Amino acid sequence: MIDISQKIGLPVGFDIETSKIEFGNNVIFKKYWKKTISGTTVSSEPFWKSLKLAVDCTDEAGNIIKEPEFSNYEKKELYFGYNGAFLNEEEPLKLIEQNNLRPDITIIPPGMVGEEFIRTEGHEHLSSLPEVYETVLGKNIYFLFKRKSTDSDDIEDVIAVFAEEGDHVIFPPGYQHVSINIGNTPFIMTDWVSTNANPDFRFIKKHNGLPYWVVKGKKGVEFVKNPRYKGEVPEIRRVKPAEEITEFSLKKGVPMFNLVKEGKINMLDFLNDKTGKYDEVYKKVFCEIK
Repeated sequence: MIDISQKIGLPVGFDIETSKIEFGNNVIFKKYWKKTISGTTVSSEPFWKSLKLAVDCTDEAGNIIKEPEFSNYEKKELYFGYNGAFLNEEEPLKLIEQNNLRPDITIIPPGMVGEEFIRTEGHEHLSSLPEVYETVLGKNIYFLFKRKSTDSDDIEDVIAVFAEEGDHVIFPPGYQHVSINIGNTPFIMTDWVSTNANPDFRFIKKHNGLPYWVVKGKKGVEFVKNPRYKGEVPEIRRVKPAEEITEFSLKKGVPMFNLVKEGKINMLDFLNDKTGKYDEVYKKVFCEIK
């Protein structure tokens, strides 16, 4: 068990061998959840429909035509997490609730599902509200893409964010997103999200994954274009997170859970903003990898 309290901003221990997390006495959470390959979400469709292996088991419209063989994964927790994890202190918990926010912790063990690295199911926010993530431990890619319109299969932008420990990654409004563990050790991330985000998983499942599958090739991470996307799909923009986003008081290596602990919850107002006032900030949150 290693102490990751300074990395995460909460008293937390973590066992790298088992991917199990241990909270200090002063940490509470609202819900523990886990994802298995055959498990369903609120869309009542199985997780496996979001994967590359589903191409042989679904038709072009996303309908299931046969069940895949995944006996090796049936009972395995692909990843798991804790919603509403924070210090058990009345004032910050009250502020979080009043500001329609939720802090989360997610753990993705290393490994593969077929050709793909283990990753999250992927979703969009029907509210078009943004989200912010922090890589606490491990090596990962946050994969984002945006449709040209909500009724279009044409993709406007595709981004692969290569993140390191201590990085903060903004998911701008309108982007669908997936988090991928590309390392050999567990990947831990935290996030702040609006309780009004309204996540929806259907688009990615209908297309059996992202516009590009992220797979393990002979030279490491490779991107394979997904033929289920029949519309326009641009090339991937490879980026890394900006080391500092002053407008949101985010700085690499400083846990973003500290914002609430230090009385700066107003720095998270952008997570519930629909006015477009932060559009110029979103243009600065990534740096192109040359």
